[in-house]
Amino acid sequence: MATIRTQDKELVNILKDQLNDYIDTAIPNQKLESAVETLIYQIRRNSRRQEDMIYIDDETQWNKKDSVMIHKNKEIILTNKERELLALLFNNMNHAIAYNTICVALWGENLDSLKQERIKTLVKQIRKKLPTNIIKNIFAFGYKIEL
Repeated sequence: MATIRTQDKELVNILKDQLNDYIDTAIPNQKLESAVETLIYQIRRNSRRQEDMIYIDDETQWNKKDSVMIHKNKEIILTNKERELLALLFNNMNHAIAYNTICVALWGENLDSLKQERIKTLVKQIRKKLPTNIIKNIFAFGYKIEL
């Protein structure tokens, strides 16, 4: 089932009510709601400007404008720091970002050993959530997203 914004719930309910008037056969309410949510997601996806989207594969996209990762029509839930790190890496795609640069961007402080471990933990958490490993480690330097 697609994930949609709260304000779209009202639209989903209106569409379900309208569709029920035209459907002769009984369709389970949950199935109809899922179809309507998927339709709304596809309409939103198609209406987004192409330059706002980075397509990782056929099922996974990063929305640069909203800092949102979508996989199989569902938003991948990210923490604020995970989102900030992905935004930094996607904005510098295919370029290595140093640990210190990441640290300053995320916490506003220079790198120390504790913060470097926090960055590594953050990357590990992100990797668990993403369907493919797009974050590459640059030994003794930092990370980059490589597509």
